[in-house]
Amino acid sequence: MTASVTGTGITCTSPNSGTVDLTVGGGTPSYTYLWSNNAITQDLSGVTAGTYTVTITDDAGCIITQTYEIEAPEVPTASVVVTNETCKEAGDGEIDLTVTGGTGPYSFLWSNNAITEDIDDLDDGTYTVTVTDANGCVTTQTGTVIAGDDFPITISVSNGVLTATTAPNYQWYFNGDIIIGANGQTYNATQPGSYYVTTSVGPCKFGSNIIVITGVEEASNFANINVFPNPASDNITITVNLVTPQKVVVDLVDVLGRKISQTTNGNKANTYQFNMSVKELSQGMYFLTVTTENESKSVKVIVGN
Repeated sequence: MTASVTGTGITCTSPNSGTVDLTVGGGTPSYTYLWSNNAITQDLSGVTAGTYTVTITDDAGCIITQTYEIEAPEVPTASVVVTNETCKEAGDGEIDLTVTGGTGPYSFLWSNNAITEDIDDLDDGTYTVTVTDANGCVTTQTGTVIAGDDFPITISVSNGVLTATTAPNYQWYFNGDIIIGANGQTYNATQPGSYYVTTSVGPCKFGSNIIVITGVEEASNFANINVFPNPASDNITITVNLVTPQKVVVDLVDVLGRKISQTTNGNKANTYQFNMSVKELSQGMYFLTVTTENESKSVKVIVGN
């Protein structure tokens, strides 16, 4: 008496779809069957993954056994590499997904409804992906994008003077435009309009609240500022006339707001005169920012022949 078996495996979507087809020959018919799962039919159907052994007995009492294994499909596995946000609310987080095993091709469905393998331009938060392979086998994986650096900065106003909270650095803006040379913790608002300040921490820039000045409460303490000659190629003379005596600091900055040189006078006076060399500078436009104890003004200077 001889016996042979064939069969079909299961799928992840149909885990009870396995079959075993038994063929018996020789011996003395008829035959009886007893499977390891207690089935007594010649063939098996609707079975799960596993090893099945059948004992076959012919009419003469001869016995043989046969074994068949129904294999479960390989389930894919997934891993993620997360790139966090560089700055809070930058929305530049990324998740790189790697899938191995199972049977390709794979399909992807993320919790943010993305259907690509990898996802980017992400806010902070947790993202879960469901990966399905060609056999319907499913695995899930989760990645968490951590929020980037945050540095809250706020400004307040009193008597026309804007004051920012403590920060590593400052750049003031008026009506959305950069104020050249305005890099201190305070700024005297001399014109009606909207003001705010930013600070930078590494690659991140953070902005304050916006304060709208509807009127200037105090008159400017500057009577006039004169720069001669202008344009200049060698030396310039800066004359500052104030209404009331105050200390004065003069900064020369480029169009990007980078400080090139500074001069000051520690004594309070109504009139100051400073000499400054520009002969080593490249031709172009620069700004002289004149700062008193509670106010600053900028004057354009052209360097060239």
